Amino acid sequence: MWDPDLGHETQLPRSGDDILAVGWLGKGHDFPCGEVRSEDLARLKEFVRRRSESMLRLLGGVFAGVHTCEICERCHGASNIAVLDGRRLWIAPEMITHYVEAHEYLPPASFLEALSLCPLPDSDEYQELAASFLRNRVQDSHAAAD
Repeated sequence: MWDPDLGHETQLPRSGDDILAVGWLGKGHDFPCGEVRSEDLARLKEFVRRRSESMLRLLGGVFAGVHTCEICERCHGASNIAVLDGRRLWIAPEMITHYVEAHEYLPPASFLEALSLCPLPDSDEYQELAASFLRNRVQDSHAAAD
């Protein structure tokens, strides 16, 4: 299920200039490698642990089916995480921590920065940020239609 990092198309029913794909690795596609700081990996793991909250608040609990790591075929995932910065939404598969740890995947710096600043998905702050993001998308789509 490969999508290019920072592309605007995702495996989910939402797309647009304000939605960015991160960590959708696939066999036969190169990806950046490097070391992820331990605090960024810990934060990423927190988002993965709380993934159902972010998916519920932003996508209505979308389930895209079970996916197997195409690189090693030893990890499986069925959900995603959503990271917000107020203007943009990054969508990443829950297997992103596997990609970082097992395959040395280095997510984009803009994603890691947003991850470090985004409230945790089960917090009131995240809920407010998600609601604001969705409201702005609706307003923007109405303005574009006029």
